[in-house]
Amino acid sequence: MRHFNRHSVSETRGLIQDLITEVRDANENARSIENMLYGLFDGFDYSDKIKNHEEFQTLPTVIQLKLVALCETISNYPTSHTS
Repeated sequence: MRHFNRHSVSETRGLIQDLITEVRDANENARSIENMLYGLFDGFDYSDKIKNHEEFQTLPTVIQLKLVALCETISNYPTSHTS
């Protein structure tokens, strides 16, 4: 599992919190995406899984675009691998 230093990205953590609420409000059945966003908030890099998850397609386009932008931002953070 890849992770990043979540303490160095406070503005991104705020965006993640906002997206958790937006995803929940848009589709209460998108629990997997919501859970992966909580993982991002904790520093676990689920970027690829979020963009490729079947629930992603059930979300409004505006939220999809925000999620893709967030995932791209996180993919640029230094990461490390753990098992």
